[in-house]
Amino acid sequence: MESSVLLLDSYDEAANQLRTSFRLAGYKGPMITMMDDGFLPRDVTSIYQYYLGVSQGKARYFNQIDHPKLWEIRGNNSYGEVYDKTHLRGRIVYAKPLEKRLVSAVEWLDEKGIHRYSDYYNSKGRLYSRGTMDAKGQAVLRSWFDSSGREVITENYRTGDILLDFKGRLTSYKSRVDFAVDMLKDAGYLDRQIYYNSLSTPFFVAEKLGSRSREKRAQDLLFWQEGVREDIP
Repeated sequence: MESSVLLLDSYDEAANQLRTSFRLAGYKGPMITMMDDGFLPRDVTSIYQYYLGVSQGKARYFNQIDHPKLWEIRGNNSYGEVYDKTHLRGRIVYAKPLEKRLVSAVEWLDEKGIHRYSDYYNSKGRLYSRGTMDAKGQAVLRSWFDSSGREVITENYRTGDILLDFKGRLTSYKSRVDFAVDMLKDAGYLDRQIYYNSLSTPFFVAEKLGSRSREKRAQDLLFWQEGVREDIP
């Protein structure tokens, strides 16, 4: 298991249970998720976080977010809100457990109440990502920032393209799969056995690591965590 990588689609409760089982079984290899909510365990990274570096600090309490002066922040044990007088201008999303009121994201609204962009905060209290929406509130772009606030990654949700600005080099990818494959190569995981928990992005990433030997690819293992279905994938 030392020469393997666990690829997770998103870090949900099922993924957390799989991580716990792996660690209890003595697995010491890397665990990488295709998505990132900013509150991943210390022993789990994401294909985005890999390029952003390590940050220090504590998660922000709901009334510590960046916001315009004179705007009011209100909160309960389920969510928070930002008001400009009586006008709702933002919705604060808490990380779990909700009762701690630690900020995971803030959804900012325009004058018409339409969600126009989101600020994402991580477990260190850093604004590490920002998402941009169109006039209908649909996701268009998302950017990720390093600890200095510099934009490192930009993902276009409409085209699927990802642009990486890392170590003075700009690299364009046609999909999240291509981006993840290159990240694994950069981390030195190219020839490792792949464990994965989804036939979505993790599976396609494993399949695209075509330079691995056939023997190594044949050792890849799927830990099925999706619902029961009538057909065999």
